[in-house]
Amino acid sequence: MTNLKELISHYEKALLIQPSNAKAHHRLAKIYTSQGDFERSFHQDVTAIQANPTSYLPYSHLKFILFCTNHLNQSIDSDQIETAIQTVRQSINCQLDFLPAWLLLGDLLSQQGNIEEAISCYRHVSYQKVLQSHPKLTKQHWNYQQSPKPDFIIGGLCKCGTTSLYQYLTTHPQVLTAAEKEIYFFSHYLNRGLSWYLAHFPSVQDSSNYTLGEATPLYLAVTNPEDIIKSFPKIKLIFLLRNPTERTISSFYQGQAIGVGQYSLEDMVAIALEQAQNLSIQDFFNSGGKLLNDYSLDEISLVHLLPSVYIYMIRKWMNVFPKEQILILKSEDLYANPSAVLSQSYRFLELPNYDLPNYHNANPGTYSRVSGDVRRKLADFFQPYNQELEAYLGRKFDWE
Repeated sequence: MTNLKELISHYEKALLIQPSNAKAHHRLAKIYTSQGDFERSFHQDVTAIQANPTSYLPYSHLKFILFCTNHLNQSIDSDQIETAIQTVRQSINCQLDFLPAWLLLGDLLSQQGNIEEAISCYRHVSYQKVLQSHPKLTKQHWNYQQSPKPDFIIGGLCKCGTTSLYQYLTTHPQVLTAAEKEIYFFSHYLNRGLSWYLAHFPSVQDSSNYTLGEATPLYLAVTNPEDIIKSFPKIKLIFLLRNPTERTISSFYQGQAIGVGQYSLEDMVAIALEQAQNLSIQDFFNSGGKLLNDYSLDEISLVHLLPSVYIYMIRKWMNVFPKEQILILKSEDLYANPSAVLSQSYRFLELPNYDLPNYHNANPGTYSRVSGDVRRKLADFFQPYNQELEAYLGRKFDWE
């Protein structure tokens, strides 16, 4: 905590010398996020945009802050939201085609309750994306009166390769991207209405020759499957499952990278395993899997650990959706042979095969060597759940 105070003091002094230093404002925002101080974090990122409207990072981080406050049942002061909206509008006036600004404006307007204008922002982004990838399609078949429905959702799980798979799939000429990869509608924003959700998808008049989809990794863990099947009974679901020990470690380091938590992996694992002993994991997932209510170390630790217990989540979804509408992929297979896994996904989505020139890992994580003791503790914890998953699905995952 002393180091954080020193860092804050350092950046504040830098800003006294150069108030328009956008990088310093954004770095301060990330520090405040790590402390759970979203009001100050929000203010610093808005100021960063005012100083440099062309930098992508403050837009992305502001979207993350909005998501966190919704997830934690917190809020940003309405005056700050309005200031942010006016700031982003000015940014858009200067750079009409800067899509991160349009997406952030949509989220800010949604937070404000201005759903209709938010919908127009998402539609604009969707149009611009399809204009870039399929220019003839936008000229001949774009119709805002249409509300195409998604054909597939990559519904999980975080740090299992969902970003890479989504990017591979959306390279296919018959797959159209949503306005953004992760929409969070069924996990957090049902109250915004189905029209809000559908606005993220291309308004193509004849969508029968195209496949539409999104990828929100949190759905597997925290969404009620009945909410999805009620609206889209024929939709197809893809879930990626990674060695739970590796997924938990990767989740921890991702949290650190985006400013969530300033503690060690060893502390996280020790606390999470202790907390898990006093928790009915099955009841947790049956109740919707929504755990994080604050920024305490106990709860953040469990957020890294519990989503790696796959059996209860998979069973919940397979109790609602027909087996033929669910594809469960092993992440290690995607990493080792992406072409084969992509071909399997094409068959599942009834798409012709399409070879990519390369298979770039879209969201790699890097971190220091992890001790064998930490890995062993995690592996021992997950072993019985892995065995139950294998028995339920009738397939081996061979996770050590």
